[in-house]
Amino acid sequence: MSDSIIRVLPEHLANQIAAGEVVQRPSSVVKELLENALDAEASRIELIVEEAGRALIQLVDDGMGMSPEDLEMAFERHATSKLSRADDLFALRTMGFRGEALASIASVASIEADSRRIQDEAGCFLKIEGGKKTDQGSVARAVGTSIKVRNLFFNVPARRAFLKSDAVEFRHIGDEFNRVALSRPDRAFRLYHNKHIVHSLDPSGLRMRISQLFGTAKDEQLVPVEETTDWVSISGFVGKPQTAKRSRGEQFLFVNKRFVKSSVVHSAIASAFEGLLADGYFPAYFLFLEIEPSKIDVNIHPTKTEIKFEDDASVFRLVRVSVRHALGRNNIAPSIDFELDANSFPSLAPGSPRPVAPNIRVNPNFNPFSEPQSPAPAQAMRYATEPEPYFENGRLWSADETRASRALLRIGEFVFFERNNSLCALEPARIFFERTFRTEMSRWEGGSILSQQLLYPQELPFRAADLDRLAEMLPGLRMLGYDIDLDPKQGAVMQGTPTGIEAHEAAEFLELWLDEPLHEPDSERLWFGRKLALAQRKSASMHFGNSELELSELMRVLESWNWCERDALGRRMWVQFEPGEISEQFEK
Repeated sequence: MSDSIIRVLPEHLANQIAAGEVVQRPSSVVKELLENALDAEASRIELIVEEAGRALIQLVDDGMGMSPEDLEMAFERHATSKLSRADDLFALRTMGFRGEALASIASVASIEADSRRIQDEAGCFLKIEGGKKTDQGSVARAVGTSIKVRNLFFNVPARRAFLKSDAVEFRHIGDEFNRVALSRPDRAFRLYHNKHIVHSLDPSGLRMRISQLFGTAKDEQLVPVEETTDWVSISGFVGKPQTAKRSRGEQFLFVNKRFVKSSVVHSAIASAFEGLLADGYFPAYFLFLEIEPSKIDVNIHPTKTEIKFEDDASVFRLVRVSVRHALGRNNIAPSIDFELDANSFPSLAPGSPRPVAPNIRVNPNFNPFSEPQSPAPAQAMRYATEPEPYFENGRLWSADETRASRALLRIGEFVFFERNNSLCALEPARIFFERTFRTEMSRWEGGSILSQQLLYPQELPFRAADLDRLAEMLPGLRMLGYDIDLDPKQGAVMQGTPTGIEAHEAAEFLELWLDEPLHEPDSERLWFGRKLALAQRKSASMHFGNSELELSELMRVLESWNWCERDALGRRMWVQFEPGEISEQFEK
């Protein structure tokens, strides 16, 4: 008997492991089928989805079709018509090339495929169940191909259990559909979900295709980009600075018509917008790069969305200059002289402070009839020694309060103070968050939900794939104070927002939350409460200063919570340093 512990995996298990790299969720199947249809030179493509891909994903195209032999071979591992030798990897003009996608899909689903070439009198069909062929033959059909993927992950229950709600999964499907539809505006696309049409896109130009997918209001927000050199050309659009958002949902980069992600290009675009966007905001862009295939490498990741350029530095400079020039032509940024060196274009000097709006502070307790007080230069360091009360900052302080916790120093976002002969530090922002969270939770417990109605209802520019997810979140959003009307045809209209949040910010927070599904249904109320508290903290115009009155309020809030150390997110709100700990630092 052999002592060997290394063995070859069974074929069906090896296929399921390989499928895990390529087929992660229904949207992965959608991506592969759409790209195969494009490689087949289809001019009209229909995508039919049921139950967000769990029950059915069907793709119908009018492409070149396949012979019976090719249809059967297409579902074999490492079978492809795109490559014949290693050098072909650096001359790719097709979307697919590995020959893994259909075999991986077939190993974890039930497949019904039929196809016909123009030169054939009849078509052919093939059925596969969990990677094993069950039936094949001839069929009457038009030129093209149809592939039905049913019961995805039926034989991998653990993977199926990891799928999110239908709304979340269909949102991912919508993202993949948008990417492919944007990459080929000259092709017609249809998307159906549960027998309802979501998108019907006729052949058009890129600008029209963007408007079809993201709303007609997007058209006037686009700035055209167009530059050509002897080794690469750049075309497409970037969004105007005022349309920037806190999420990256409208950033699309295509290299040789393939959707990719590139930190080099993203950094170049961010650099072009430097000085035009507030911190935490991202510009929209829909950019196409055409470059010699030998100058790039797309064989980096199984999803083929990662890319490596042969010359990152040149790509960075060209993209930055092209976008900056486009903004300059539209009077959005200083115009650029292309005869100058790319590194000499104006931008904020490294380390220079970013312009900020003036912060105007008002003391609500100011009393013009009280006796004026002249604060001592080192008032924050002063301790009261006299037992009698005194008047300061519009308030009468008792002797006990003057000896209570007093501010010593503020450094950045932190405040240091003395408590019980120890040095303590707190972050006012976390106190603000916790107070808002507790306030909202108490309102919900008491059935008191505050909402501010908008004078002019605001249309929410969400994609069709987002509406199902928004409908799923609607009960929780109403708990926050959102008043939203949903209509499958009209879209989403916001009638009211939670108190304390501006309308445009309320819409931005919604877009961020769409990508964060709830993991524990029982914690929905807590989840939304934390999100609202964070949102109000970000949008609050009030910032705690160094005045004794505000700091005293912070101390009082902590005391009312019995000096609770952690907020609702589990973060520490304040820390204490004992004298002994400080002394030890001087002994080191």
